[in-house]
Amino acid sequence: MIRLAITDDHALIREGLIRILSYEDDLDIVIESDSGEELIKKLSTITPEIILLDINMDKLDGIDTLKIVKEQWPHIKIVILTVEKQKRIIKEVLKLGADGYVLKESAGSEITSAVRAVSAGGKYIDKSIMQTVFMEEMIGRKKMSLMIYLIGS
Repeated sequence: MIRLAITDDHALIREGLIRILSYEDDLDIVIESDSGEELIKKLSTITPEIILLDINMDKLDGIDTLKIVKEQWPHIKIVILTVEKQKRIIKEVLKLGADGYVLKESAGSEITSAVRAVSAGGKYIDKSIMQTVFMEEMIGRKKMSLMIYLIGS
C-alpha cells in the first residue's frame, strides 16, 4: 500500500484528488492539508511514503515545504502537482530533490502513474513539460557542439 499526503490550498483540488485516488486499491491517503505549514505539523505524527505537493500556496509555499521535508524526512518522496510550467521553477524543485513533477491539467491516470513510478524508486516528469525543459537543453548542446566544430574547422 502506498501511503500518500495531499497538500494543496484549494479544497476542490484536494477533494478531486482524493476521489480519483480512492479508486486505486494500492493507494491510501493518510494526510490531507491545505498548506505546507499544516503538512509539517502532521508529519510529526503520520509518515506518508509520497507527498503530492502544490507549489503556489499561502503560509508556507511548496518550494519551502519541499526544502523542509527533504531536510527533516529525506526518505519521504515528493511529487510536485502544480500549474507551473516555468523552466526555472521546474529545474529548481528537481534540484531541491523533488521526485516527480506533474501538471494539474494532467489526467488522473498521469498522477497515478507518477505516484507508482516514484514509489518504485524512479523519477517522473509530466510528458508535456519533458519536451519544454529537456529538449531545449539538448538543442542548446547541439548548437554548442556545432559552433565548436565550426570554430575548430
